[in-house]
Amino acid sequence: MSYLPYILAVGLIAGAIVFSGSTDDTQYDTLGEQTEKPTFLTDLEADQEAIKATKGKYQRVEDDQKKVVEYVSADGVPGYQVIYTDANGTHSVGYGPEAKERTWTIEPEVIVASST
Repeated sequence: MSYLPYILAVGLIAGAIVFSGSTDDTQYDTLGEQTEKPTFLTDLEADQEAIKATKGKYQRVEDDQKKVVEYVSADGVPGYQVIYTDANGTHSVGYGPEAKERTWTIEPEVIVASST
C-alpha cells in the first residue's frame, strides 16, 4: 500500500508543501533555511549503498519511523525515496536520478485562533 497519495492529499489540504534539497549532512528548504539531517537518515544512506553494492538494488524498508520505496527510472537507473514524519512535518528525501522530484516536505498546519 502506498502512503504517498494520502500524504500528498493531506498536505495539500492541511499545510504547505515545501520542496527541499540536501547536501551531505545539511538540508535546506525552499526558503534557504538550514535544517538538521536526522541521524537515522545518514545511517540509512550508508546501509542502502552497502545493500546496492552487494545485491545490485536498493532494499525496501518500512517500520514505525520511516518508509523506503525503491524505484527504477525510465533509463533503468535504480534509486530510492525515504518518507518519514517528525515534529516539523512529513518529509520525503529522494536518492538517485529522480532525487529532486522525490524530495519534499509537507509542513504541519498552523492553527491560529482569533481573539474577539
